[in-house]
Amino acid sequence: NQSNDMYKSNPLNQIIIPVEAIDKIEIVRGPMSVIYGSGAFFGAINIITNNSGNTKSVNITSFSLGSFNTKKAFVRFENKFSDLYLSFNGSIYNDDGIEMFYNDISTNQPHIHDGSDKNNMAKFERYFSLSGKMNEVYFDLSFSNSKNNPFVNYPLSKDAPALLTGTSASFGLNKKISELIEFDGKFSFSSYQEEVISDYYDSTAYTHYELFKS
Repeated sequence: NQSNDMYKSNPLNQIIIPVEAIDKIEIVRGPMSVIYGSGAFFGAINIITNNSGNTKSVNITSFSLGSFNTKKAFVRFENKFSDLYLSFNGSIYNDDGIEMFYNDISTNQPHIHDGSDKNNMAKFERYFSLSGKMNEVYFDLSFSNSKNNPFVNYPLSKDAPALLTGTSASFGLNKKISELIEFDGKFSFSSYQEEVISDYYDSTAYTHYELFKS
């Protein structure tokens, strides 16, 4: 579950799943609150990062470079050992962001800022997930962490990051009782934290700090 209790929203910056880790995406339109909770009033998007029905091993290692000092590394391991199935995904991403001058995009140029946004839009992301299944028991664990240097309406100070961390875990039991009856029980835990440290500029400057936990 990617929703949080702060704004009753689904922050996209929490969903930093690398595309290489995605096996399939399910989209269900319409009210789905009975199954997925109050955040699924208009529908649900299910991003599946493991394929527990896979009987073949899958091993992927990739590294890429791009403009703006972009670097990305990804590793995936998926295999079945007798009755035990395991799937691991790990990704690290970094870029410096675009570079321009604030006075080219805004007339409200703070006098205590040098006007350049070099590295002010930098982004650093980490993502790890581990899934497993053994007979009737299964589990899913995931961790995402991102560091962004954004500006909101007005420039923020240098090295004023927004730190976002999401953790989720679920453990379940799926048991087929008969040809007509199947039991599926699951315990889930999710945590989301957003920490913003910045000097926010308007006509005056002041230090701004926020810490949200969900």
